[in-house]
Amino acid sequence: MSTDAPTWFVEQYKDGVIQKYQSKGFLLKSTVTPAGSIEGSKAYFNLMGKGKANKKKRGQAAVPMNAQKGRVEAVLETWEAFDEVYKYDLARMSANEKEAIQMAGAMALGRATDDEIMAKMDASSSTLAATGSGMKPLLDANGLPAMVGGSAVAFDLKYLLLMASALKQADVPWDGNVFCPLPSLLFDQACAYKQFNNADWTGADLSFTKATVTKYWAGVHWFQAPDDLFIENEEDHYDIEMYHRSSSGWANNSELESIWDWDNRLGCWTVRMETEGAAGCFQPEGTVRGRFAVPTDITLN
Repeated sequence: MSTDAPTWFVEQYKDGVIQKYQSKGFLLKSTVTPAGSIEGSKAYFNLMGKGKANKKKRGQAAVPMNAQKGRVEAVLETWEAFDEVYKYDLARMSANEKEAIQMAGAMALGRATDDEIMAKMDASSSTLAATGSGMKPLLDANGLPAMVGGSAVAFDLKYLLLMASALKQADVPWDGNVFCPLPSLLFDQACAYKQFNNADWTGADLSFTKATVTKYWAGVHWFQAPDDLFIENEEDHYDIEMYHRSSSGWANNSELESIWDWDNRLGCWTVRMETEGAAGCFQPEGTVRGRFAVPTDITLN
């Protein structure tokens, strides 16, 4: 008796997972910068600091602009998704059930990598609030964009503009590469404002454009992301991040791999899906945090 999973099913499973992981599971993939190089167990992101030109003076040696150069490292880690497919279930599965298994594995891996990227940004952005009167510019004591809002602050569209202003004041390029994923309640509340709701998506297809609702407004790419991607703690507030693409990065050392095996004790096929990568937030001045109370209602404006 053969102990090989039907070849057609294994190949369909692997191909399907790869396709959905790239198009639906990993929303943040094209909103951050890929690694410059991967060496062994580490990924490296190359950085070029600010430079300033000097006025040329006749007969004097040129003055170096002293733009800091360097690279930031991130340790590669492995994410896995494990599932079991019983022999008789395999024979009885419809096309829709096979699709559901593929989607579950793809979304599990994609969500894990999104969580890792967001966690790095959360750890790097400022927690000093800067929305009170007379607190401009919106920078903290280190010159980094200060947090906009607070745990008791009701979400309002103006705060999204304040977040954008904080990045601009930190000299972040306003070049169409700024992104801000939002949890569903905040996205829906933003859509209650006609100026936001009437904004259409413009630009190329990115990792999130075919998987969720998107807007392009005030120079920022906005999109609805899963609620569990955001910090919601005992004070009932959400933490969101607005960031420039060059502020954070993701390194993929290997694409998604599916490993099948037969478990004779349980009488089922097991499948392990793995991918290896690393996330890093290496320019905190390119990230600003917003903190808002979780809405209990939608206010139409």
